[in-house]
Amino acid sequence: MSSLRFVYAGNRSGVLREMQSLGLRVIHILPVVNSWLDRETAGINISRSVVASKTQAVAEIQQLEFDVLLSVGFPFILPISALQESGCASQFINVHPSLLPDLRGADPIPGAILHSRDAGVSVHHMDDGIDTGPLISQTKISHQESMDAKLLYHLCFQLEPEVFRDALMREFQPMDPQPQGQGAIYYTFHESDLRCRDTDSDEQLQARIRAFNTPRKGAIVCVAGPNEQRCELRVFDGKVLGKELTDRFPDAVHNEIVGVYEDCLLVRREDRLWSLSGIRGDIPFDILGHRICT
Repeated sequence: MSSLRFVYAGNRSGVLREMQSLGLRVIHILPVVNSWLDRETAGINISRSVVASKTQAVAEIQQLEFDVLLSVGFPFILPISALQESGCASQFINVHPSLLPDLRGADPIPGAILHSRDAGVSVHHMDDGIDTGPLISQTKISHQESMDAKLLYHLCFQLEPEVFRDALMREFQPMDPQPQGQGAIYYTFHESDLRCRDTDSDEQLQARIRAFNTPRKGAIVCVAGPNEQRCELRVFDGKVLGKELTDRFPDAVHNEIVGVYEDCLLVRREDRLWSLSGIRGDIPFDILGHRICT
């Protein structure tokens, strides 16, 4: 396997570092523009082409001669059949941070938390579908209610080099075709998923906050103010407080904000008191006594 010529395409570098430590022959890197991989390989002694679109990515691949293209966080759906029909006899391998066939799609890590699914890392052959090719290697991270996105990203990215190494030892021979259906879900992030709803149960609210607690996201709470004013705030942590604290606000109605301090809100939800913390956003009016709305 040491004689294989690899092209590495993606947005993060953990597996690339593993390949270098194993002495694999990486002949070209295709970092996604402005990604961690782009920044970390800026001075590397390997040829590279920074890519910003699917069209550019396909054009760059067609100009390269290689044996294996390894995709790790590469956001472009490549036309594998067309590339192979045009004379590229290479293998196309993807490292995907989920327990395939579950959670195919662009955002499996927040999806695992939002939908209470087991997570993991899978290495598979690429085909024309989205994360549908035959599996080579995978490992599981069991779902835990306390897991949040920041931790799960860290765990998955730590496991990616290990699962790649196992796939390499298997010489990229597939274990099995991926099973179809059987309760698996597809998840790609939509802005509406961030929005906390009046109808969210405690479990749904907690899952929403934990699924999107990374710095660039944050669950959204909307506060209804006077004269039809509204403001949207980002929340990065939340928990249910004890009954003794809840009883201090006996007259509060569902979703009423009963306390504001530092970067935190206290919100009465039915017979429970929630602390929402890590609040970010502009507050154009006094939100105390107003309600969180959909």
